[in-house]
Parts: sequence; C-alpha cells; structure tokens
Amino acid sequence: METTSANTESQPLIKKRSFWAAIIFNFLCTGLGHLYCGKPKRGIVIYIVSMFTFTILIVLLNFSPNIYVLALTLLASLFYIIFIIVDLIKIASKNKEYKLQPYNRWFVYVGIIFLSIWPNSLLNLLAPENYINPTGSMLNTVQLGDQFFVNESEYGIRKPFSNKYLIWFSKPQRGDVVSYIYPGGRDEIKPKDETKWLKRIIAVPGDTLQISNGHILINGDLYVLPATSIVKSFTETPLKSPDPYIFPINSGWNTDNYGPIIVPKEGDEIKLDVKNLEMWKVFMQREEEIEFETHGYQIFINGKESYTYKVKRNYYFVIGDNWYNSLDSRYTGFVPEDNIIGKVTMIYFSFDPEIPLAQLDKRIASIRWDRIGTIVK
Repeated sequence: METTSANTESQPLIKKRSFWAAIIFNFLCTGLGHLYCGKPKRGIVIYIVSMFTFTILIVLLNFSPNIYVLALTLLASLFYIIFIIVDLIKIASKNKEYKLQPYNRWFVYVGIIFLSIWPNSLLNLLAPENYINPTGSMLNTVQLGDQFFVNESEYGIRKPFSNKYLIWFSKPQRGDVVSYIYPGGRDEIKPKDETKWLKRIIAVPGDTLQISNGHILINGDLYVLPATSIVKSFTETPLKSPDPYIFPINSGWNTDNYGPIIVPKEGDEIKLDVKNLEMWKVFMQREEEIEFETHGYQIFINGKESYTYKVKRNYYFVIGDNWYNSLDSRYTGFVPEDNIIGKVTMIYFSFDPEIPLAQLDKRIASIRWDRIGTIVK
C-alpha cells in the first residue's frame, strides 16, 4: 500500500505510477485508475459520462431490445475498454516521478470502491439477466444453445429478499414468454430445488382454458401458438385416454384434451366437495399451511367445516411451444404470479451446445449468426 514518510512535508514521496495497477483500479470502479494517476477531475468526468451512457443503453436493451441496440452496446463497451486502457497507459507513462497526493491512500481507494457499489447495484437492477436454454421445451422459438436476455423489470420491482412484487408496471399477458420459478411437481407442495423454467403464458387469471383435440381455446376463442412452435405432428390423444400424470390429479384429462378449467385469480372462491377435494388439495396447501379432514360427505379445513376456499393469489397457465415435449402447467399446475421472474426479450448469442468446448474450432463454426438479435415472440 502507498504510505508517506515522516518528513513528507520537506521531501514529498515520489512513486512511479503502474499502468497495470491503474487499469485494475479502473475496472474496480470507473475513474479510480485516473485518481491513482493523479487525475481526479478527469476520473470524475469519465465516471459520470460512462454511467450516463451505459444507463441509457441498458434501459434500451432491457425495454426496447433490438439488434441495433445490442450492436451499439457492444461497440460502446469495446470503445470504452480501449479508450480507458490507452488513456491510462499514456498518463501512467508520463508519471515516472509522481508525487503522491493526499488522496493516494489505500483507505481512500477502498472507500470509493465501497461507495460505488450502490449506484452500480441500481444499474444492475435495470440490466437484463442473461440465460441459456437448457431444454428443448420451447423449440423452435428458443433453441438449445440460445443465450437470451430476461427483462426482470418488465412487470415491476420486487421487494428485497422476496419474490413478492413491491411495484407493478404491468401484468403478464397471454403470449409472453417468461422465466419463472418452478412451482413443483403436480403432487409437491414445495419443489425440492428452486429452479428457473421457461414457458409461454397462454391463460391469465380468470381465463377459462380448454384444449380440444390439440386446439387451445381461451374463453371460447381459438388461441394459436406461433409458427416457430412444434405442434404439427398431432396424434390427437382421445379424451377417453386419461394421462395419470396430468394436473390436476384424477381429472381424466390428457395433453390434447384438457379442461375446461378456470385459471384462479385472487378472491375467487373454489367450491369443494369430497369428489374434487383431492384435485385442489395441493393447490391450497401451496398457498398456505392448511389441514383437511373428511367425514362422510363433510369437509373440515383446519378443524372447521367448510365447502369453499378463497384464492389468495393470481395464477397463470403456461405451456411449452414444443407441444409434446414440454413439462408445463398441464403437468405441474398453475404458476403463481409472484413466481414470474421476467419476460424473455432477445437472443444475444447462439451455438450448438452438443459440441464440446475441447473442439473449439467446431463450436465457433456452429455459431448461429442468424439468431443473434432475434426478438423472442
């Protein structure tokens, strides 16, 4: 660390500036490298300009993604890196006999880095999260090896250390491809692991959903998946062939013939009887800790006789564009509103993940340039 001698006033400590140290300092906090080299005003200007520029680019990339904004962001980042490195090398090279200033102290550097965490954290809240598609459930809308942005600020701002939204900007809509927290298997109250899944919303709270011979009906109207989906090889499973793994349990439905079912919304009342209690039991236990008992035709919830349940949250029904190879709401149940992380916006990179990293030349050759900048719809 840099220190001063006891007789600093009469003989100022002279210490050459290292451009490597300046570059490292600058990447810890923009402008810190210039402070280290004795150019605090220049560092402040660079910090303000870079924060302003990249905030605008990140907001555009998050809320209005397109190939031009992506290219501009990459070019701006490249220009910034080159400019900073060249500028710091020039300044450090000239400071062969640099007189240490009062601000050239380790605790000043640490303090500046610490103070920069807050504005950088705010910037990260606006930045789109990047993901890679691990399964084929959304083929061909999102392919294996696609890397994409998720706008986690699309619908609102969450409470710190919580999945609940503090402020809503807009509600998820039919057709949105979203990243969400997996609610668990059909018969699980809580999932074993908290994982993030990717699916398309086809029904929102209060909608009546029905699938008839592979055709989706929302409130009686036909809903068509996009042309990029894989639904051409219908083998229309007859209604009389129930899938034992379908949600809800004992419904008698299957992949191609499902419902009708109403997607629950906050405040709805579910009418219960001994026949449908088993179908709704896990759903209610996911909402809150609750115990059931039945005596003949009587139902007791937490010790009190009751035949209705009031829904506490809004829910969505999601499905994979790869119709016959998707573990979605048909098998896992409704997705709670608070589980929705954000909206998938744009593919920023894509390659064949089957090619091992050891075969780098083949992996580079497998880059799907035509998918870079593709908007996910």
